[in-house]
This record gives sequence, C-alpha cells and structure tokens, in this order.
Amino acid sequence: MSDKLSETIASYIPVKKSDIKKTCLWLNRKVKKDIKKRNKIWKRYRCTKSDADYERYKASCNQVTKELRKAKKF
Repeated sequence: MSDKLSETIASYIPVKKSDIKKTCLWLNRKVKKDIKKRNKIWKRYRCTKSDADYERYKASCNQVTKELRKAKKF
C-alpha cells in the first residue's frame, strides 16, 4: 500500500525546486544607500531639468562607481 501511495505522490505532486537567490557580497549597505540616493537625485533632475540637479546627479554617479569599485576589491 505504501508503494502505491508513494508512486501516486511521485506522479501527481510536482517536486518544487528551491531557488537560491545569489546575493552579491560586495553589494553592502553603503553601496545600496548610495544607489538609492543617486536614483532619487535622478528623479529630481527629470522633474526640474536644472543644471544644478544634473551636476549633483553626476557627482552621485561618480560616488556610486567609486564605492562599487572599492567594495569589489575586498
């Protein structure tokens, strides 16, 4: 009876594979914070179209790039 039951379970109930999410070890809290800040500045620039906001966005991009490179080194 248990053979019939296990056979039925194997044929009718799908086996769910667990998806292991690969995390980037170098994507630390500081880098994520800088990325969110950069995206917020970009949204502000898109609304205002001012040169000052664009300069802030460029500086923020450079900061994110610098932090990413520094984090990937370790």
